[in-house]
Amino acid sequence: MKVPVQTSSMEMKLCEPLKFMERGRKSELSADIWKQLMKLIVQAQTALEKGENIGGRIGEIGEVYAEAKLGLKRHRRHAQGSDGTLRNEFVEVKTISPWKKKPVVRVKRAGHWSKLVIVRISARWIFELEILDRKQLGSGCGGKYASVSWKKGKQVAAQKA
Repeated sequence: MKVPVQTSSMEMKLCEPLKFMERGRKSELSADIWKQLMKLIVQAQTALEKGENIGGRIGEIGEVYAEAKLGLKRHRRHAQGSDGTLRNEFVEVKTISPWKKKPVVRVKRAGHWSKLVIVRISARWIFELEILDRKQLGSGCGGKYASVSWKKGKQVAAQKA
């Protein structure tokens, strides 16, 4: 199976992978999840080449990665409140795309979730993830959203918008 690998800021090439790369180590995923993840990455790259917005696709790629890596059981598409469950806890998954300028995610405080999973995808399609408890976000300014930086789950600011 050929897998896309980013060679420059917008150019992709195909290579033969033996294992899925994760920062600092290699991780073997089940064949079905691997195929689904690779299919989503190829579709996203094709859409990018056509100049289409891939924001939703990047989010789904992050969710599939969390499913494969953590055993997340995803809810049906567009379910409100959370993206899935992990060990009987509701989980919200946020993805930082390779083209995002700042490694920050915004999450609604009103959602029905107790864990936040942040998936970061590098320009070379290397995945990293971080899990935070809702309690770690604190109340901030009491805003509608919490902004969380990638760096060790550091809370950037609570926003009211």
